[in-house]
Amino acid sequence: MGRIPPELIDNIIDFLHDDLEALRECCTVSSAWVASSRYHLFSHVTLHHHPDFLGPSNVTDCHRLYRVVEGTPQIIQYIKHLVIHNGYSRGVNEDRSLPLLLRALSSIQSLEINPGQFVRSSVVWSEDFLEAIASAISCKSFYKLRIHASTFNHPISILQMLRSCKELKDLHLTNIGFLPWTQNPVPSAILAHTSDDESESGKGRIRVLSLDHPVIAGCLLHSLSPVDVSDIRELTIKIYGEFAGADAKLLSSTPQVERLEVTLMTDISEESLLDLSGNAQLKYLVLEVPVLLDRFDPLPWLFALFASIPAVNSLEEIALTATIDLPPPHLTLPVYQDSLDGWKSIDSLLVDPKFSALRRIRLDFALDNPIEDQIVPTIIDDILSQFQELDNRGILYVDTCEIR
Repeated sequence: MGRIPPELIDNIIDFLHDDLEALRECCTVSSAWVASSRYHLFSHVTLHHHPDFLGPSNVTDCHRLYRVVEGTPQIIQYIKHLVIHNGYSRGVNEDRSLPLLLRALSSIQSLEINPGQFVRSSVVWSEDFLEAIASAISCKSFYKLRIHASTFNHPISILQMLRSCKELKDLHLTNIGFLPWTQNPVPSAILAHTSDDESESGKGRIRVLSLDHPVIAGCLLHSLSPVDVSDIRELTIKIYGEFAGADAKLLSSTPQVERLEVTLMTDISEESLLDLSGNAQLKYLVLEVPVLLDRFDPLPWLFALFASIPAVNSLEEIALTATIDLPPPHLTLPVYQDSLDGWKSIDSLLVDPKFSALRRIRLDFALDNPIEDQIVPTIIDDILSQFQELDNRGILYVDTCEIR
């Protein structure tokens, strides 16, 4: 029998990319099949640290993988994308094989650490684990880091970790917490503890950034920050009233941003306004706001945001998700009418000639109300009746869903 062409081998194995048993068998067919089979087996690895995923003798996914890597060191080069679901709060600190595995990674491109839950873990990561992460992300091939629902001892821990990564392009730090005594640190005081100054050429130039803690935003903007935010193309932030200044400064430092996603909290103030006058490259604007009649009115904030968009801009699409709930019994007609007038003002503003490039405005209503209640749907109908001009332009798209 003649030799099978390499292209045909790759096609066969590519077809089996999600069949792990078949890929394992392919590794035993011939040495020519090993590389492609191992690529599909190990390029994307997900490790679970949860009792439901423990194997015989309570061996974790990580420990099993590390034993494989110890026995066959060539496999480490195939691990490109690693996801760690710690599952329970102490998982990453208790598994001694996890730091060993992270330090062994030589070709890693992305790392995600996610508890797989909405509640943030209250257990602070050990120094050994942080140093192991820093070792992994120091690879020249590494460009993407995602950390969710985790607690750090201090913001400086994040900065020291990022300092080792010079090629970072994609950074997501969401639902991050710090110990109570460091909730409101001053960035300059934090960074005074860092060593070596960072030259602009030595910093990671981030293209995608997602974060919801304003203290981190302030740290990333500091002159001693290990990353450069000036080249960001996609930015996701959450606006808090007390710390809105850090988010506003971050936005003003990202003139190249093309996609902006903003979640507005209910504790904003007049100082919480965002200014888009310096973001002429913005193409996609995604907003999530609560509309709580007679309790919280985001419409002045929205109007000011849209009004700040420069006359010459690139904006093509706006997606606005508004959470509407049951209004309080004391809601008066004048207050209700003021709210409707606010929507009408936004409608009139968005048909201004400077928004001529807009191709689509998507308005999603999230109904936070009991089933069978007709008050909230009626409110939405009243709101939609205020968008006559956008509706006439044919660029308004509306949808509703219940979230409770």
